[in-house]
Amino acid sequence: MDNAELGRRVTVLQDIEAIKRLKAEYCDICDDAHNQDRMVAIFAEDGIWEGKGLWRAQGHGDIRKLAKSFAERVSFSQHNVFNPRIEVNGNAAQGRWNFLGPFTSVKGSARSGSRPSTKTTMSRSTMCGNFNTLGPSSA
Repeated sequence: MDNAELGRRVTVLQDIEAIKRLKAEYCDICDDAHNQDRMVAIFAEDGIWEGKGLWRAQGHGDIRKLAKSFAERVSFSQHNVFNPRIEVNGNAAQGRWNFLGPFTSVKGSARSGSRPSTKTTMSRSTMCGNFNTLGPSSA
């Protein structure tokens, strides 16, 4: 293996770790009462935050409004993601995680949610700091 190939492999590993940290930050933000300022900061300017068939927000203004609506409806949440499967292909990356999370609504009803997979899409320009798209996977 030459130095250029070794460099490419190290870059991919660094990108994967950065994506894992960003996903962990997202979970922390959700569990911090869906802090609007923090939530907007982790999305690209035209980023998309969606729950297929449930909600969709695109751009910082809509993402801020959606985070506020969650904060008004959820009094407690604990986002747990595990089994990351992250693929970096040049300037693009996709990650999938399993999700399990208990939460309590403001009205007092306790629930737990799970998704077999959540999906994150990123581009090289945003890979180490912002999501392009974040939402449940269809696969």
